[in-house]
Amino acid sequence: MKLATAPLAALFLVAAVCVARAAEGETSATRTTPAPSSPPATSPAAPATHGVLDGQTFVGQLGEKGKPKGDPDTLTFAGGQFHSSSCDAYGFGKAAYETATTGKGVVFSSETTSAKEGKMVWTGKVKDHTLTGKALWTKPGQSTVEYWVKAEITH
Repeated sequence: MKLATAPLAALFLVAAVCVARAAEGETSATRTTPAPSSPPATSPAAPATHGVLDGQTFVGQLGEKGKPKGDPDTLTFAGGQFHSSSCDAYGFGKAAYETATTGKGVVFSSETTSAKEGKMVWTGKVKDHTLTGKALWTKPGQSTVEYWVKAEITH
């Protein structure tokens, strides 16, 4: 993740945590990573940063908002990296991801980039064996396009 875009991805993650917690009846969000001057979190209830979803693969669809059917997609989390296979053809590769654990699942965010196609900011939630979320695709000279994603864990 580029340093200049890190605050945007962090903002999306905080928003995703707030939305997930509000849906669960919780009213406060917790930082996903300690502030630079804060000591490392040691409590088992503290939110995780990288790697919580590592080793998990989800198979499903990625579709444009408003359309009922999407394209096949495989989403993987490995080595602290997130990857969407349906975006390979457009030059989007793997990127670091961040997570926070809520009472009913794990929320995540990631920002993938392509030299020709811009960037995609991903936010989502993994609950039980299902991943749901969205991706916002931005590219200079075009309007932002929102996609939905829904996938089931394969392992």
